[in-house]
Amino acid sequence: MSAERASRRTRRTKETDIQVRLTLDGVGKASVQTGLPFLDHMLELVAVHGLFDLTLRAKGDIEVDQHHTVEDIGLVLGGAIDEALGDRKGLSCRWMNAWWASRSISVDGRISRTTSSRRRESWAHSIRRSFPISSSR
Repeated sequence: MSAERASRRTRRTKETDIQVRLTLDGVGKASVQTGLPFLDHMLELVAVHGLFDLTLRAKGDIEVDQHHTVEDIGLVLGGAIDEALGDRKGLSCRWMNAWWASRSISVDGRISRTTSSRRRESWAHSIRRSFPISSSR
């Protein structure tokens, strides 16, 4: 690709201050500081395994509640990905049909699913498995 697929986004509210720098065609370099160690770890893994370069700084009212910080990071990061993808010309995936894509994985007893449409609508689901699944059927 000739043009760099990258973006910078910020969001400042009464509860949070978020800055994101993202390069989609990177090498997996990540620097994430959210004040929430597990979230830092997960976002770093997304960058490393997705081969994105991600710099993310977030300050929020985590002493009151973590959800404002997590929610605003999702908004800013989603906007950065959307901006970096641009017009989406040449974008294809072997599991993506004409209108939507969906993937599910199981990690630590949870099924996580993400669904995305070409109309730029997205959904993420996390389902706690509350019953054993027998493989001897």
